[in-house]
Amino acid sequence: MSSTQQEDRSETQEIVPAQQTEKALIVVEGLSKHFKQGGELIKAVDRVSFKVAQRQLIAITGPSGCGKTTLLYLLGGLEKPTSGKLIIDGTDVGALKGRQENAFRSKKVGFVFQSFNLIPNLSALENVMLPMEIAGKHHGDRQERARQLLIQVGLEERRHSYRPGKLSGGQQQRVAIARALANNPAVILADEPTGNLDSKTGRRIVELLQQLAHQGRTVIVVTHDRSIARLADRRMELEDGRVISVKNNSNMAQPGTTAKTTIAKK
Repeated sequence: MSSTQQEDRSETQEIVPAQQTEKALIVVEGLSKHFKQGGELIKAVDRVSFKVAQRQLIAITGPSGCGKTTLLYLLGGLEKPTSGKLIIDGTDVGALKGRQENAFRSKKVGFVFQSFNLIPNLSALENVMLPMEIAGKHHGDRQERARQLLIQVGLEERRHSYRPGKLSGGQQQRVAIARALANNPAVILADEPTGNLDSKTGRRIVELLQQLAHQGRTVIVVTHDRSIARLADRRMELEDGRVISVKNNSNMAQPGTTAKTTIAKK
């Protein structure tokens, strides 16, 4: 094999779906994000390919600056790729424009951020209701669903009227996860969800994300947190914008797996 053939072969890495008989929920083919900075070409994400099925918690790890967050933003449609193809739940994300992109992010993907990104002048309940309001759901329906979601992620009902400033970091992250679930997306994308939390609270958030995955959603987490990497079904390591390894853990969800607490779908 020539050196050129070897190089081309190494450019495509793949995460095999959790169950070989399942249709892949996420299909990434040759996805790249390049840009110029100070006259230098930066390959933030470079020809990445993989597939992911339902019921998986995927941890994306690697050193700072390796392209983890850029890849997550590409998956969520927050960044436009330079090249490559991305299909999520049957939707060709690269073909979307304008309102179609907004509808995709609203209905197909839920986001959880390290800094929570809650609206400070809204209560916990109102923060969770907001995505449903944007999606056009009836007020009574979105209020009841928001209440149920907050209870199910572990926020006591008496705190539903609290604004973010009166909640602890762990409580704010629970609100953020409930908000991500508001429109029942197939995919949850989380960027360092335990980064601002103490280890005990972080562990509880990790366990909650694991529950979501094993109840049928696909959860992809960018993290430096070893506990997430250990509990994830698969760990994908990036370096210089490329996938350099994929490791499987023994706790992968099986068809029909249920967790102790069921997160509402509607």
